[in-house]
Amino acid sequence: MPNEDKGIGTGTGEFYPDEMSYVAAQHQKEVQASEIGNFFRNLVGIGPSYDSEPTKDLSPDNTLKEYPSAQDAAFAQKYGQGYGTNAEPYIQEKQAQILGNIEYFRGEGGRAKDRGLEYPLGRGVEVKNVKNNTLEGLMDFTSQNALKVYASPDINESLNKAYSRAALVVDRIPVAKLGFDPSRIVVDITTPKDRLNFYGGYDRKADIIYMGVNSPETMVHESIHRGFKILEENNPDIKKLMRQFPVEEYYVRYLMHKFAGNPEEKRDPGHPQVEKAKKLFKDDRFKDAMNTIDDLVRDLIKKRKPMGPN
Repeated sequence: MPNEDKGIGTGTGEFYPDEMSYVAAQHQKEVQASEIGNFFRNLVGIGPSYDSEPTKDLSPDNTLKEYPSAQDAAFAQKYGQGYGTNAEPYIQEKQAQILGNIEYFRGEGGRAKDRGLEYPLGRGVEVKNVKNNTLEGLMDFTSQNALKVYASPDINESLNKAYSRAALVVDRIPVAKLGFDPSRIVVDITTPKDRLNFYGGYDRKADIIYMGVNSPETMVHESIHRGFKILEENNPDIKKLMRQFPVEEYYVRYLMHKFAGNPEEKRDPGHPQVEKAKKLFKDDRFKDAMNTIDDLVRDLIKKRKPMGPN
């Protein structure tokens, strides 16, 4: 990229007055190139490898058939997914927020030693025993031990593109888009799956989401809960509308089933809450209220982010 006296020339007849103009133009070219192939295939698809373009895998009403894979996320990342938003460092695997207290490892140990971090011994047991094995206890522990880090290869391997995969889904669920903020999500990458009491949780008071790394779809599920909380704070009348639904959790389960590729039922076949949600929301009487909520959320997103997604 040759530099000229007052700008940047490319050797192809193009000239830019400064580096920022050059970078912006290159980004625009990538966006245009990707649009030729249906930019991100509507941000979702299934592909056989990280370097291949995914194929569209949507039902007729534009909902997902499968929760996005790491391959789908890699394709989206390649074309600048998250560009210019607060979520970009997480989506592009430069930053993460994990559960634990960081310090340089100086003793013998297992997996923690491999990634250069040390977590308190017995943390999994401690979490289980806090406040009689309750979700409240887990969330208390999470809010006190959230750790922002520059993502290492080992951490990114554990995360398995969880932020990017969630970002592909939230664009299809307005209230999830409203609530999705990686800086409020804490991922537990060390507690073994068989020691996890909960897949995830959202602490409304602390405004913190806990997610076990083995259930990446939890990032979307809890973002929906957070979105409802934000909507209620900005529109008190929404509480009256929400009373039309039996329980918020069933509403969230239904949205995950309908629009996110049904990952929770596939993870836990016959899950009673999923089954209950599917039966409840077959009732057409909820449709008007759901459409109204979607419209209110979209309006709020525009007011909060008038210049775009940042």
